[in-house]
Amino acid sequence: MQAPSARFAAGSLLAALTVLGLSVLSRASAAERPWLKLQATRFGMVSQLGEQSTRQWAGEFDQFIDAMHQLYAVKDVELLPLTVVLFDQARDFAPYHSKGAFGGANVAGFFGNQGTWSVIGLARQATSADTRRTVYHEAVHWFLSAAATQPPPWFEEGIAEVFSTFEVKSGKARWGAAIQDDVDYLRDYGIQPLDEFLRIVKSDVLHTQGYYPQAWLFMHYMMFGDNGANLPKFREFLRLRRETDLDTAFAQAFGKTYKDVTAELRAYLQGGRYRMALLDTTDHSAEMTTEHAPPAAVEFALARLAVAGGNDELGKRHVETVVQMAPKAPQGYELRAALARRAGDAGAALNDLDQAITLGSHDADTFSTKAFLLIESNQRDGARADELLPHDLARTIADLFDRSIDLRPRSRNSYEGLATALLNVQVVTAEDDAALAAGRSALPSDGVVLVGQGVVARQRGNFAEAMQLLRRARAEPFDLPARYRPFATNLYNAWLVEWLATQVQRLDDTSHIADSRAFLEEESKDTSLAESSLNLIKKLKGELSGIERFQAGLAARREGRHADADGIFAEVANDSSLSPPLRGAARSAARPH
Repeated sequence: MQAPSARFAAGSLLAALTVLGLSVLSRASAAERPWLKLQATRFGMVSQLGEQSTRQWAGEFDQFIDAMHQLYAVKDVELLPLTVVLFDQARDFAPYHSKGAFGGANVAGFFGNQGTWSVIGLARQATSADTRRTVYHEAVHWFLSAAATQPPPWFEEGIAEVFSTFEVKSGKARWGAAIQDDVDYLRDYGIQPLDEFLRIVKSDVLHTQGYYPQAWLFMHYMMFGDNGANLPKFREFLRLRRETDLDTAFAQAFGKTYKDVTAELRAYLQGGRYRMALLDTTDHSAEMTTEHAPPAAVEFALARLAVAGGNDELGKRHVETVVQMAPKAPQGYELRAALARRAGDAGAALNDLDQAITLGSHDADTFSTKAFLLIESNQRDGARADELLPHDLARTIADLFDRSIDLRPRSRNSYEGLATALLNVQVVTAEDDAALAAGRSALPSDGVVLVGQGVVARQRGNFAEAMQLLRRARAEPFDLPARYRPFATNLYNAWLVEWLATQVQRLDDTSHIADSRAFLEEESKDTSLAESSLNLIKKLKGELSGIERFQAGLAARREGRHADADGIFAEVANDSSLSPPLRGAARSAARPH
């Protein structure tokens, strides 16, 4: 498996430009000012600021990463490639400001996390508390994307809020200052009970009022409340949460009820005394290398900044220059494909993705994006999930997802796509198994990965294992997005019907009845199943009883009790609650012999 490099993102592109001997000046007005290139161990920068100011900013951000390391262990080599662009004047940064999801433009600065790479854009004047908080909040997400396991959303958003106040003063790193807006919101609107709050899944966070303030309060209380007495319990809670359901983990770790801890949280909020962390960190800015920024480095950094900020027209101009400067490097084609897809031009996007792959792309999104575009362009409208794609194309798509996961196992969306593709292949491969195993390791609580493994089990004819994996995917401690649950439920129900068909095909075999009944009994005990699934299981129990009656008729026929046999077969044939195949078999068996 190839780990993504945390080195400056434009490195291989610059190598290609050096070979080509090209030197094209940036077309952006911002590039008229001199640029400096700084390389730190874990990120790269291009800056219009002087060397001292550039090193100062880089040194503080590097200390932020050090502080995060003291809280949460990650491997630096797993950090996404990060480019920082520092502008001297706000007017130079203005064309690049984010038009993102938070409604309105951030004209001071922004941090764009783009799946397989990240970029920060800031102007010199971006010193307001709100801008700093935005950058450091998103920097936490960038850092945690390299975590060995996916943290729960309340942890990730809570830590991002707590660490958003990071600053270095008098040689000390400080974080954990109270966020007055969060405090005021919670005092005005109240706190959600923890047994509800902790169950909100990642896909629903943005749609939940007050989630971020409460995530800040919960994490702040766990880390600083009661003079730090909660921290060991909290760490135990995190450990147990990876192994068992939420209720058990909470009770065992805290020894209290949700109601008790919610009351403590309210008291902590009203108390108004919030401690901060002071950490000794080392300023490594003097060790970072600086040089005059080559035009290619500036052009590529500005291209990524424009694309991440949603400034597509500006992005196109930069990207076309990048492609012109380095036609043999994949990065420019990757960015051009992203813009084409955003514009709804699937054909152009696929062409650029193919070019990037041909030129040796190592970006996981290049392969997964091509796979998703092939699904969108070729899926049969209204078809069943396992008849959505032609077999050969499904195999090609699955191979693309396998490659994407090999490059970046934490890419959650790739597992959804892989499961869809595998439903439509004729043969699953060792590479499919390896991709899903990587997912279980990188995302141990992700229910979609289990769905993928269930698809593989079903394709290999093991319906019982397949249905059990789907059932587990929807139960704690696994996390299955709300938007994905109807798909998983429909898949489970379809497989139950397929499983029934295998039972009807074995009408003369009594050996499997006891195991089949035990399987249905076990499934029916799962309270997490959808009502439609529980009703179907109830119906299948009746079908199994019908099969037993049919087999009793066969036994009577073998023993020469023909009248009894005909009576049993007639009873089964006339039972409208049973499936047509079983009733038809009974009618055939009741005919004179």
